[in-house]
Amino acid sequence: MSLPSFLFLFFLFLFFFLFLFFFLFFFFFFFFFFFFFFFFFFFFFFFFFFFFFFFFFFFLFLFFFSLSFSVFRSYARYNRYTVVTSILTKLVEKGETGTVIGLDHATRSLSSVVAPTIGGYLFSYFGYSSLGLFSATVVGVSFVFWELLHHLY
Repeated sequence: MSLPSFLFLFFLFLFFFLFLFFFLFFFFFFFFFFFFFFFFFFFFFFFFFFFFFFFFFFFLFLFFFSLSFSVFRSYARYNRYTVVTSILTKLVEKGETGTVIGLDHATRSLSSVVAPTIGGYLFSYFGYSSLGLFSATVVGVSFVFWELLHHLY
């Protein structure tokens, strides 16, 4: 093989391999670049919309749940107010009705001031469990007191 033909073939293969190398390099570079770009773009928006709609419907559920709970709580509160006032007025004589209703209102107002104070003290010094134990104790004492009143009268 002569030197010019060798150089010709050498440069031909060199250019071929360089062309092939750069072609494949840029092809795969752009292929993977666009692939990963669209891949991350797709998953970014997928997760963004997924979490957006998830939290949107979650907070919508919480809103309607709290609204329904508030309606139920206010119904129970004012129903209790009406029923307890009616029971109290039926238990006493007509001359003492105003006194009993006044004491009932005073007790209700006092409990709305004292209960958060006691609850805050119990929570800060003894933790969450003390609130439940204190509530159970109050319910137990109320039940015993109710039974004593029931047997006395």
